[in-house]
Amino acid sequence: MRIQAEQCSGRVACTDVAEALGGISPHTLRNWWKQARIDRDEAPGVGTDESEEMRRLRRENLELRRAKEILRKALAFFTAELEELKRIHAENYSIYGVRKRHHAMACTGWQIGRDHVARLMRAAGLQAVRRGHRPITTRPAREPDTRPDVVGRRFAAERPHQLWVADITDVRILAGFCYVVFVTDVFGSSRTRV
Repeated sequence: MRIQAEQCSGRVACTDVAEALGGISPHTLRNWWKQARIDRDEAPGVGTDESEEMRRLRRENLELRRAKEILRKALAFFTAELEELKRIHAENYSIYGVRKRHHAMACTGWQIGRDHVARLMRAAGLQAVRRGHRPITTRPAREPDTRPDVVGRRFAAERPHQLWVADITDVRILAGFCYVVFVTDVFGSSRTRV
């Protein structure tokens, strides 16, 4: 068959060889003959290996285009998520953490997971304002308390302005905390107690 294919130089010869082989189209035989000459570098054109490589590259190019389109759409979606996250961050005085921000986004119609919100916050560099530690209001003394007990542990008064008591506490505010002192007349407070 190779000898006959090599002798197939024209249309008439290919027709004769195709009839002799039986069941092969003369056009198919001529195409095989042309491709064999190209593969042996006897004729100009694209060889079989090169055409296979081009087909593979075209398929790969198509896959990359599809992946690029998916990434472009995902980027647009994540950009919208990130913008919404930044908007909520700004509207809420930049104090919301992951849980509150996730809840706020869910309330505005976004279907997004809490962990995804945390990843977006890390990517955008957004952080919640963390509460500080409670201030230390009492420091233990190194020696025993030697101050006198002037009321003798009796917190009762028979007339107004006889005995006053005070208490101090700390209250958390946006900037940290502040101290609040309550001073009360024992006479008035004992009358209101039941």
